[in-house]
Amino acid sequence: MNRILIFGGTSEGRILSEMCSKNNIKADISVATQSGAEFLSRSGSVKIIVGRKNFNDIKSLIENNFYRLVVDATHPYAVEITENVQKACADTGTELVRVVREKSSNYPETAEFFSNIDEIVEYLNSHSGNVLNTLGRKSLEKLRKVNNFGERIWVRAIPSDSIAAYCKNLGYDVKKLILKMGASDFDENVTHIKKSGAEILLTKDSAGAGGFPEKMRAVEECGVKAVILKRPCENGLNLQQAFDYIKSVTEGD
Repeated sequence: MNRILIFGGTSEGRILSEMCSKNNIKADISVATQSGAEFLSRSGSVKIIVGRKNFNDIKSLIENNFYRLVVDATHPYAVEITENVQKACADTGTELVRVVREKSSNYPETAEFFSNIDEIVEYLNSHSGNVLNTLGRKSLEKLRKVNNFGERIWVRAIPSDSIAAYCKNLGYDVKKLILKMGASDFDENVTHIKKSGAEILLTKDSAGAGGFPEKMRAVEECGVKAVILKRPCENGLNLQQAFDYIKSVTEGD
């Protein structure tokens, strides 16, 4: 009997880990960081693998463990890891299921949507006011193209040993760095918007996960604009469909 491999680090990965644990399904859950592993269910049937993986790492992991199924439950914006998982599964002849997060339905009237960060930079350079950036660490390099970015942009990021030095090296004001582990609730979002004096909040469209609805409520409460990075288009199964399929291929083990 072969195990299944789930790439997680998301709320979907956490839920699938819990489902596998409760149903005694043998699964390996791969997450990039130790902080991501802390939220996962641990049991005799579930093994957690920690560490960032490139294409070669993923391919070797699949080849060495003979997984019967790979489930990609990574973040909808984690395009690189999804592409690497797809290629590794194709190269090894391993079946792959992609978990697709359901889309949001309620947006504030102030919401503006953009396909990439370059478009967001152009928008910010034509609009004044402070900015609260919740797009994540990978956005910081490109956002340096925003006029007076060091003065205008506040950064909300996951705590790490290197984030302050990274921001400082890029020219951001570390006094405008807000560190927060996990999703912020409505009150925290309001507090962060007011603390930053932001007139614009940058965010990904993470739907029900990642605290996106709470961000949108806070945007409306504070009367600021929401600048939203559109989600990449993709096909796959929703969370329940994915778990139903996992059960079907592991039934009888």
